Amino acid sequence: MGKDETRSLVAAVVEAYNAKDLEGLRDLYHHDATYWSALTDLCEGRDAILTHVQELFAALPDERMRAKVVVVEGETAVAEFESSGCDADGVEYRIEFTEVFKLADGLIDSVTVYIDPETVENIASNH
Repeated sequence: MGKDETRSLVAAVVEAYNAKDLEGLRDLYHHDATYWSALTDLCEGRDAILTHVQELFAALPDERMRAKVVVVEGETAVAEFESSGCDADGVEYRIEFTEVFKLADGLIDSVTVYIDPETVENIASNH
């Protein structure tokens, strides 16, 4: 994949995530992809990843994500994200985090998420 295609794949993740489109996300991952975040144990396989994403949708139902910076080198993309929404009391929040995507054959093979779990827990506990 070239840099433009890799950037497009990251953009597709953002678009599907914001639309709460699990099928759209499913199409972006290898069936045996892995996903690690400080918010969960290692997710092994596309179905486990989508289960975790469903949990995120439930905890932060109005969350909107955007990629602020995407750097691509070979089969790796590093994206700095910002997510925002409102908690249960209507108070706006903003979360910043970084994800490292490893790609293979035009699909996501692994994702590593660097995020402060305490920040997310504080917001989600209000929902």
